[in-house]
Amino acid sequence: LYLRRHQPVRQRKEGGFYTPRPIADLLVRASFRAFERENKSAKAKILDPAAGAGVFLLTAFRELVAATWREKGARPDTRQLRAILYNQLTGFDVNEEALRFAALALYLISIELDPEPKPVDKLGFDDLRGKVLHHVGSARQESASTLGSLGDHVGKEHSGAYDLVVGNPPW
Repeated sequence: LYLRRHQPVRQRKEGGFYTPRPIADLLVRASFRAFERENKSAKAKILDPAAGAGVFLLTAFRELVAATWREKGARPDTRQLRAILYNQLTGFDVNEEALRFAALALYLISIELDPEPKPVDKLGFDDLRGKVLHHVGSARQESASTLGSLGDHVGKEHSGAYDLVVGNPPW
């Protein structure tokens, strides 16, 4: 809403359009039901190539935690939650500010899902930038609707690395 109201040119250029959570939830959860038929849910690696503020990644994180809980028969602890966060979720975006919101949201949900979030020094996180969340834009980049975030500027290490690619265009 902020972009639409105050920076409509930037919104068009970067493809900054919010996906309502119910839509993201529906898409991600339906995909995870397919993984369950193949017993792949707990180990799935997820990519959102137009992550924005992370709405698809948040639902994917919840689904990965639930699948791990079902598979192991016990609620994931802090170490397991961090492993899911750092190793099974990836998001690209052309908007730096959106990635900051995504990082904050992922940190907060990780704390929310932690069965023992105390003591407070247990709440430290690794930086998600460059590992989970990747800024793929540049000052001279074409518009997001032309280039998207799966262009040549995304490293080869991402090719074929994911079980599910989900998100909102313009990727």
